[in-house]
Amino acid sequence: MAVLLGAAATGRVYRSLGDVVEPFRDELARLVVHGALHDATRAGAHPDSAPVARLTHHVEIVRDTFGGLVMVVRGFLFTAGAALLGLLALDATVAALVAAPLLAGLVVFTAALPSMLAHQRTQVRAGEALGRSAATALTGHRDVLACGAEERTVAEVDRRVGDHADAERTLARCPRCAASASAWAAGCRWWSCCSPRRGWCDAG
Repeated sequence: MAVLLGAAATGRVYRSLGDVVEPFRDELARLVVHGALHDATRAGAHPDSAPVARLTHHVEIVRDTFGGLVMVVRGFLFTAGAALLGLLALDATVAALVAAPLLAGLVVFTAALPSMLAHQRTQVRAGEALGRSAATALTGHRDVLACGAEERTVAEVDRRVGDHADAERTLARCPRCAASASAWAAGCRWWSCCSPRRGWCDAG
């Protein structure tokens, strides 16, 4: 019965998540299109392919990240809150020892957020620069061939590819840092709950 109730509740959560995330995605797409049209129609504007990358890739990244963040925060709040309330009902000292490293991990994660956001912004800008460089090379390929600038053009696009790859690798290392902080907090909780000196482990 509990499994059936949990499955029904999970289904309702995902339906409600769509009601939150999809309007957010639509608003992002509207802002991207509005900004692209505004930039393209102003005096002295030049063709720019960066909005294509924003609309087809970056908006979806933000949508998926936002949806995942909502689910993770919801699960964390309910799980951690229920666990701390249960421990508090059993033993306030144990609850305090568990809450301390948990809060420390949250502080470390919060402190790392600005750096993670900066890396995400760098990755987005690198993707836009790569799309712009590739579009320029493909659009002007006849002029490139006529001027014999193949090597220079290939080198420019290759440099943008390298910059984007570096930004992707740097961004991929950020979750590892957050996971390390979470693992550290979990290890502290395990030690505080299972330390033989406190006699909280069941030897039998």
